[in-house]
Amino acid sequence: MKVRNIVFVVAGMLAWISIGIPATAQAQPVLRVNVPFEFYFATERFAAGSYVIARVGQTDVIRLWDEKKHSAITLTIAAGLSPGDPGKSWVIFNRYGDTYFLSEVRWREYGPRALPKSAAEVEVARNIARQRVIATTTNR
Repeated sequence: MKVRNIVFVVAGMLAWISIGIPATAQAQPVLRVNVPFEFYFATERFAAGSYVIARVGQTDVIRLWDEKKHSAITLTIAAGLSPGDPGKSWVIFNRYGDTYFLSEVRWREYGPRALPKSAAEVEVARNIARQRVIATTTNR
């Protein structure tokens, strides 16, 4: 039991450290995107503006931040392939009326990653039909 507790503590410390290290220091490709509307990423609301998206280490966690260092992280899952140029990277938003939720990130290097729907998105989706909005990245 004591060894198990030590393993959990070490794993937790490694996860905490990897979140605190800037993505560029981990030599991970980053996506830069200009978003012309307010949107939600995980449970956080972000204003229109320029953002950077990166994987956290070699995990399925991604981090989004702006130049003011407002940031959030979320776990992702593999997403199915959809039409588009596989040589480019982009992000996809779900739009419900005038409310946007970041739903997928597509890296040329990693393939598509889907974000789980937040409770707020599930609630909004009950009453409003979804539209998909694609934003191309500025670094590809």
